[in-house]
Amino acid sequence: MQSKKNSGNAIDESQHTLFEYAQQRIRDKKRCYNHAMLFLIGSVFVFITNKVMHYGPDSDWFVWIVLLWSILLAYHWVQVFIMNRFFKSLYWFCIRFVCDFDFSI
Repeated sequence: MQSKKNSGNAIDESQHTLFEYAQQRIRDKKRCYNHAMLFLIGSVFVFITNKVMHYGPDSDWFVWIVLLWSILLAYHWVQVFIMNRFFKSLYWFCIRFVCDFDFSI
């Protein structure tokens, strides 16, 4: 049961910051999934270009492109699902602590 009466859809500042943080996390995850889908489509395209269309058949250059792209995708995944989970939540916790702190003496 709430002790304060909220008028309409008004939310306090700490709830709003948490809502913004959740929206940003969802955006980051969607971008990572889009990057993964683009990686799969691009890898198939590069493989077909190299092997099926015989563009530069003397070397397997598609392997280097896919390897580099997979390293970048792994870095993106680590940033979104591991690093941001801890560092951004710590950041938002500190922001909430400062916003909710009563500085009056």
